[in-house]
Amino acid sequence: MIERILRPQPGGRHNSNEYRLSGLITGAEPYAKEEIAKRADGQAYRKARASKKGLGLVAVVKP
Repeated sequence: MIERILRPQPGGRHNSNEYRLSGLITGAEPYAKEEIAKRADGQAYRKARASKKGLGLVAVVKP
């Protein structure tokens, strides 16, 4: 899932490693979509709950 890429320099030394996370991203994508759906449901619930309590009817007063 995670691919490490070595970055050699002249003289036999190495820079820090580089990592490709494309496999990790494709593996986590279904979980991310599920989390986004949960957040949207929660936001809709909170909005409905606030309007049910009357909190959604607050008026903005201009000075």
